[in-house]
Amino acid sequence: MEPFSLSRALLLGSRTGVPDEALYLLERTGLLHLLSVSGWHMALAAGVAGGSSFLWRKALPPRWAIGFQAVTSLGFLFFLAHQSGWSKPATRAFSAWALLTLARSLGMRPGIAWTFAVSLAASWALGNGSWVSFLLSAVGMGAILTALGRKRRVWVIFAPWLATLPLVAILFHSAALLAPVYNALATILLGSAVTIPAFGALLWESLGGASPGLWSLADLIGMTALEWLAQVEEILGGGRWVPLPLAILGPVLGAVWILPWGARLRWGGTVLALGGFLFSSWHCGAAVMNVGHGSAVAVAQGPYLVDAGPEWNGRARATQRWAGLSGKGREGILVTHPDRDHAGGLGAMLLRFGSYQGVWLSWEHVDLPNALPLLAAVERYGARVRLWEVEGFPWECAPGPGGTSNNTSPLCRITLESGRTLLLTGDIDRRAERHHLRENQELVSTDYLLVAHHGSRYGSSEEFLEATGARVALISARKQIHPEVLDRLREMKIRITREEGDLIVR
Repeated sequence: MEPFSLSRALLLGSRTGVPDEALYLLERTGLLHLLSVSGWHMALAAGVAGGSSFLWRKALPPRWAIGFQAVTSLGFLFFLAHQSGWSKPATRAFSAWALLTLARSLGMRPGIAWTFAVSLAASWALGNGSWVSFLLSAVGMGAILTALGRKRRVWVIFAPWLATLPLVAILFHSAALLAPVYNALATILLGSAVTIPAFGALLWESLGGASPGLWSLADLIGMTALEWLAQVEEILGGGRWVPLPLAILGPVLGAVWILPWGARLRWGGTVLALGGFLFSSWHCGAAVMNVGHGSAVAVAQGPYLVDAGPEWNGRARATQRWAGLSGKGREGILVTHPDRDHAGGLGAMLLRFGSYQGVWLSWEHVDLPNALPLLAAVERYGARVRLWEVEGFPWECAPGPGGTSNNTSPLCRITLESGRTLLLTGDIDRRAERHHLRENQELVSTDYLLVAHHGSRYGSSEEFLEATGARVALISARKQIHPEVLDRLREMKIRITREEGDLIVR
């Protein structure tokens, strides 16, 4: 790790130089996301403003003290904005806090709607990302600001989680149920201990001084805290999948807290919504993970991972999603073929989770030139190579005809706990489909079909689709889906499910 990179990442939002292990842990627990949109950046802004207010109140009348508190917040806003290029979470947090402090100095008492509007404006004006990022930032910061006005400061831990949960459930089909635990740990271990020396170092450097000692202290505290968090998350687990039909519980959860209902109804709605999230995650059979252009399928039985997605697009997403499916026991990874969009993330997965009980390959993969990075990753992280044709595999699988890397993909049918079946096709083309129709006719029939080669025109022939008898077609792609394939699926009345979140089947 580069010197002081972790502290700068936590303070300014930059990931440059942060080791992969730290990034995976932060993404696994949801901390990186939660810290960016809510937690201790806003707490830092509140702490600076509160400290300045305490000092100003000793020397000035209350109205003047609030005004100088606003000026102090604006000063830190411009300082951090200059340090981070006007685009980082701390800038958003200080901007929202400064605006609200100015409002108080003018005698205004901002309500929830006003707070959210200011937070959204600050996120949009000073943000660097998509509208989703702005909206999450606004909701998270608005929740923090609203919670700070309550007498019970414990709400600071729960508020950003409860406020952003409906959005996360709808947009990402997931729910980090233990996020308050991580928020509390982050606030105590990272927010307080790391921020003070790191912020002091940043101030001293801006005055022309050198402060390697403060940065080193902040990094030491931060890495120690991350090690503790790693032990906690191994015990408690990570996020949970929420299928789209149950994602409606997210807005329900938000409504019971926003609308002026009684405490019993609020807590009752919360218990029901969280119970629904837990129930849905425990009954997940398999999930086609949203990894951009690529493929990564998590199967609960085992559990197994089929492919690891691309190295950059899918690295963080695949590791986080795979972690959320199950507990500690993981059987291994089946690599359908060594192309980078299917196997590029293997090294990242092995790095994050350690050696599996095996990385399952086909004997044909060993001789393919594009398999060298895959084999190097397996050797580097000490994983065991297993050939499924030789050792057998718990699913029904048949080898492809070969000839190309894509056609070394096996045809595998998985029987889920519900009794339904999922057919995995890798990147096979029409020649391989004809081969399987001729040699493995009994294996083709299925309930759920993962469409071959991300919906490419070179696969999914009419004969093959008809033979599968599939009711639902899952497509792991963003833009490559060919119109001819979509037309054939519609003609056969196969319901099409594209990858806009994780595709959950039971």
